[in-house]
Amino acid sequence: MKKKLLVLFSILVVASLALSACGAAATPAAPEKKVWTYADMTIGFLQTGSEGGWRAANTASFKESAEQLGINLKFYDSQNDLAKQVAGFQQFIADPEVDVIAISPLEAAGWEQVLKDAKAAGKPVILSDRRIDGNEDLYVTFVGADFVEEGRKSVPRCANCSKAVLQRTSGNSSAMWVLHPPLTVARVSARLQKNAVSSSPTARPVTGVSSKASKSQKPG
Repeated sequence: MKKKLLVLFSILVVASLALSACGAAATPAAPEKKVWTYADMTIGFLQTGSEGGWRAANTASFKESAEQLGINLKFYDSQNDLAKQVAGFQQFIADPEVDVIAISPLEAAGWEQVLKDAKAAGKPVILSDRRIDGNEDLYVTFVGADFVEEGRKSVPRCANCSKAVLQRTSGNSSAMWVLHPPLTVARVSARLQKNAVSSSPTARPVTGVSSKASKSQKPG
């Protein structure tokens, strides 16, 4: 449940800070700043559309989390159509009830004008799951995974794992469990052998890899 609420909660924290900043700029002489609560905010969320099980679960999580937290969520299904998503964005800008706009953009480009319009209307924009090109000054933040950083962290671990496998198999390809197409296997195997052998004098390269190997085939 905690993981389920994490994305929306992160968006809400950022939205609260952004709204407080907007309020302070608009009324510098006000003695007190407004403290935004979940019940105060209406978030307009622009979903990409149906893209399979993950996206459906993402939509359900947003709606369920909003209900549990007492947030007014206005949901817009872009139906995997960029023109419709832009039109939905414009609707949220014009909607006086919407305080914050969250979007999982279908494309990385083409958002400059609507982002400018949202900023002029005093409505913070938060990117969810997907990034856009440039315009960093026109949206508040991005809430989602950093896939480049994931790749950087995973490569050393894969290299260490490959070295261990190569050392244990001693050239016996039947001990490797491979579930990839032959072309992918050939490329990955060659790269891993090169990296592992060059850094480990005791490792021996795998002489052959079968794409038909499965988890049921245990090392002998």
